[in-house]
Order: sequence, then C-alpha cells, then structure tokens
Amino acid sequence: MAVTRVPWLPVVVCLLLAAAPSAVVAQAPASTSASAPSAVVVLDPAPTDWAAPEELAAASDTVKWVLKIPPTVYGHAMAYDSARGRVVLSGGGAISGSSYADTWDWDGNTWVKRTPATSPPARSFHAMAYDSARGHLVLFGGVSGYDINDGDLPHDLADTWESDGNTWVQRTPSTSPPARHGHAMAYDSARGRVVLFGGYYEDEDFQYQYFADTWEWDGNTWV
Repeated sequence: MAVTRVPWLPVVVCLLLAAAPSAVVAQAPASTSASAPSAVVVLDPAPTDWAAPEELAAASDTVKWVLKIPPTVYGHAMAYDSARGRVVLSGGGAISGSSYADTWDWDGNTWVKRTPATSPPARSFHAMAYDSARGHLVLFGGVSGYDINDGDLPHDLADTWESDGNTWVQRTPSTSPPARHGHAMAYDSARGRVVLFGGYYEDEDFQYQYFADTWEWDGNTWV
C-alpha cells in the first residue's frame, strides 16, 4: 500500500476556513486492477469541523476520508476511566454552531472513536466524572447545538447518563438538578458521591442566570 503526502485538493480548499495541526488519513477506494494497490492519502494539516470527513467524502468520488482524531471542538467533557485505563472525551461544540455526540477513548497513544448503540444527544459545556466504586462515567446536562437542518435553537439540558465503558444508559431519577451548562463535577471517593456545582442557563430574555447550588449523585438519586 502506497502512502502519499499531498497538498490540499481544490475541493478541500473551498470547504475549509481553517485547519487543525494534526493529520487525517484518507483511504482511497481499492483499485479494480490486480496490479494496482490501494493508496492512502495523508492530508496535512487535517481538516477542521468546517470540512468533516463525511462532507469531504460526498465531495469526492476518489477518496474515502477516515478521521483518526477527534474533530476540532470546544466545550467538550473529559474524565479518566481508571478501570479501563482510558481518558474518555464526550461531545463538544463545532465552530459552525452544531454539536457532536461522539465518544472517544485515549489510551496514551491513540484516539479511538467509540460506537455504542446508544449515546447522549449532541451537546457541549456538559460535565463528566468517573465513579470508581461503581465503575461508571456519569454525565449531566450541557447545552444542545444549533441544528442547521431544522433551525432548532440551543437549549439547556437536565439529563443524566452513565457509561460502563461499553454503552451509555440514560438514568431517570425522580429529582434532578435544573437544566444548565458550564457546571463542574468531581467524584468524592471517601463518600462515594459524584458532586456537581454551579453552572448557568439562558432565560427567556436571553440573559444568563447563574447557579450556586451543590448536588450529589449516589448512583440512583440526585440530592
């Protein structure tokens, strides 16, 4: 298999406004000729969310784009899963205004995109913490992204999700913290509680309202 480092293709230049410092590897379709091996094209620098791999694939009949690192995001959440020895990245916002619902694992050398059957909806400015006693990542809240397809405006979220490293499950406690984003979460190992503090939301007048409350999650209930 040949590896070629090439400059931006014209269609890529049209799609990009900026570029990330890492490379993206693109796998060209296998040749129909037995004597011609498939080629791997490495674009350097890598595209940002302005030109996601699926968009580039739709724009080109000759290259299949494969994202090897998380997309350029902001407002994502990260936590360390000590049972699996992985840093987990969830979601994040894109420069375009949309958000991601991705889950990525980092083992110290490589990013791997997870593909669980169920995932939290796309969001940014949420928070995660790892409950080491129960072996679960806990995710709460955040803000949804702008949906360019139907014009949905961002809104604050108040949902609780847990992951055992294989799949995400939405929890539905009878009581939860009010919807918010920009809050902080950490695990108190001495008491076996995930602690949430603060955050803010946007009211009907598009003004930010800030929280100064503290909540605890014991695996079943928010208090």
